[in-house]
Amino acid sequence: MIKSLLAIGATAVTLASPLSAATVTGALDVFVTSNFNTSTLSQDTLYVDPVNQAGTLSFSYDTLDAVPNGFGSSVVSFDTFGAAFNLFPSTLQLNLDLGGISQTWTQPEFLIAEATVDLSTGSVLESFDFVLLTTGASASIADPNIIDITPEPGFNFLRFDTAGNVTGIEIELQTVSPIPLPASFPLLAGGGLLLIALRRKSKKS
Repeated sequence: MIKSLLAIGATAVTLASPLSAATVTGALDVFVTSNFNTSTLSQDTLYVDPVNQAGTLSFSYDTLDAVPNGFGSSVVSFDTFGAAFNLFPSTLQLNLDLGGISQTWTQPEFLIAEATVDLSTGSVLESFDFVLLTTGASASIADPNIIDITPEPGFNFLRFDTAGNVTGIEIELQTVSPIPLPASFPLLAGGGLLLIALRRKSKKS
């Protein structure tokens, strides 16, 4: 996959009002650094590779949709509910390659998604949070046992370059263990079929 530095570029758009809007686009390299198994309540090594990129999280929004959060930064909403209140269109897309299978999730599939950006320009990314449930139409074709994808828990899930720009994000996959087929089930099923066959044979005789 092509590794890319986060290029948050602002393109001015002239409006009729004194305010001006700026379209911000970015792409974060994605690394799987955690695979938490909710069935065993322990970490799995499956898919975990903090060195090699697993995909890309790309997004776009307008700076006029960055709302001050009262803590010295602004917040941009990307999920379907939050984005409905935006003045301008936004996009969000996650592409992952897991187990050799590539899959893409688009904005409507995110349950929650928001970015924290700087207060003054609304174009410098500070943080990114999302919850992506892989159920129904969003099920992971790479592994049906993956139930959701989120940023790695904690405060250090973003990756920065030497200039201090955000270039990547570390994510956590949550999985469940497949329900094992009881060892006695095939024998029980076979016995049932044999019993049915014997009953049919006795009825004919």
